Amino acid sequence: MIGLVDQLIGEVGAFLEVFGPTAHIVPQGDRMYRDAIDLHQAAVGLRQAALGGASPHELRKFHQRMERSCGRLVSRVNSVAKGRSGPNIEQIRYIGALCQQLSFSI
Repeated sequence: MIGLVDQLIGEVGAFLEVFGPTAHIVPQGDRMYRDAIDLHQAAVGLRQAALGGASPHELRKFHQRMERSCGRLVSRVNSVAKGRSGPNIEQIRYIGALCQQLSFSI
């Protein structure tokens, strides 16, 4: 699980770095950016909790927060993308797939 969380943290961090400077010119971009920050924070929290030996209940709380943020981000991007593709859109879809994989490992 830690490997997947690390991968997710890296992908979301890379998205934030690239998308941040242009978020304000994309429809709903500021909200997408905020969703990505929330997702990153939740994933970091999940990683720290798992490494710290948190109970399954605590891990599920972090995971639920992560899933909510990821779901909002993917839905918002898909809504704005309207079937189009591009590097940021594909990265968000990949992030969504990582979130789904983590759902099966918690």
